Amino acid sequence: MEFEIVEKPPRGRFLCIAFLHEGRDPAARAPESGREAIRKACRATGFQGRPKETAGANSEEGGWSLVGLGKAPATVSALRRALRKAVREAARREPGRLLLAFDDGVGAREMRVVIRETAQADYRFERYKSRGK
Repeated sequence: MEFEIVEKPPRGRFLCIAFLHEGRDPAARAPESGREAIRKACRATGFQGRPKETAGANSEEGGWSLVGLGKAPATVSALRRALRKAVREAARREPGRLLLAFDDGVGAREMRVVIRETAQADYRFERYKSRGK
């Protein structure tokens, strides 16, 4: 798995997942480059950012999968749980490139802690098994 940390999403087709904290407008703290699309998806699905809340909007409504983190700041364990669940579910539905967006309630410390879990989220034992004779 390769990682690229960017301010603006690169061109191309991605499965987009936003991790947002609870609020009247959860998209208000989202990254500026995707804020309007995330806001549109929040409105279309009624997403509020409550803990363990998930919602998905189709491509006409923004094309984002939304994951709630609860009240800011999210604990590292809550962030790990949400990240693991969202990435595994996304890999089952549509394997390919993922775009993960975190609101400004997730700091650099939390990101350093969960980066390894992010890399391991798509691990499948079958990929590394020896082939039968």
